[in-house]
Amino acid sequence: MKIEDGKGSGRQASVDHEHRIMTDAQTTTALALATIKGDAFWVATDFIALTTTGSFSGLCYLKNSGTTRKLTFHKLRVCGTIIQQVQWIKKPSTGTLISGGTTITPENLNSASSAKFLGTAKKGADALTVTDGTLWSQMVCEIGHCEEILDGALILGPDDAIAVVTKPSVAGTYCAAFLVSYGNGDE
Repeated sequence: MKIEDGKGSGRQASVDHEHRIMTDAQTTTALALATIKGDAFWVATDFIALTTTGSFSGLCYLKNSGTTRKLTFHKLRVCGTIIQQVQWIKKPSTGTLISGGTTITPENLNSASSAKFLGTAKKGADALTVTDGTLWSQMVCEIGHCEEILDGALILGPDDAIAVVTKPSVAGTYCAAFLVSYGNGDE
């Protein structure tokens, strides 16, 4: 059986003996498409020495300042030289991480793009705090790194933010990173 293009192009589609249409498709991830458009960013802190134990210190803060665009998270990573408790805090708005963290510049994954990150990214330091927001997730990370592979399962709307805080078991060196892209949230 053959199915003919109804627009007069002369193209046809084949159907097998079980009436299944024969197709050929290519897939591309939302992250790859965003990278091609210059809308994907790697947000990473430098290594941070933390000596305060027994309480949480802010590692990283990220705010979407895009007025209409949503910020999609593909991966969240935390690294450390010592076992640590980690919390992801949604919609934080106060604390010394937010008011006193060091501004970092997210890197566009498309080196040919001049597009800039539409938000605020800050690196934490020892004893910097996040004093509000909602606990989104928490984990215990072994020495090395641990990741949350989200593949778009976390999206920040305009003016939304997220913070990463950690409570190390002993003094050590830590870092955090996000792999994010801009879009309208339905990619």
